[in-house]
Amino acid sequence: MLEQLGVTPEETVYVGDRQLEDVKGPSEAGMHPVLINRNKRPLDPGLPTPPDQISSLFELPKLLDNGLGS
Repeated sequence: MLEQLGVTPEETVYVGDRQLEDVKGPSEAGMHPVLINRNKRPLDPGLPTPPDQISSLFELPKLLDNGLGS
């Protein structure tokens, strides 16, 4: 799919709300995962840690403007 869109995994932000599925897979594929943690629950230390977290999709534009991983 990314190839059809003309982007590389490194140029791709993957946004999801499941710590395991939405962080591990995209990271292994070379994408930048962003975890939506709506209730600001503590993360499971036994699972991959996302480089960025937001509590709402409304926060995503600001995160992208400020730079991922900042």
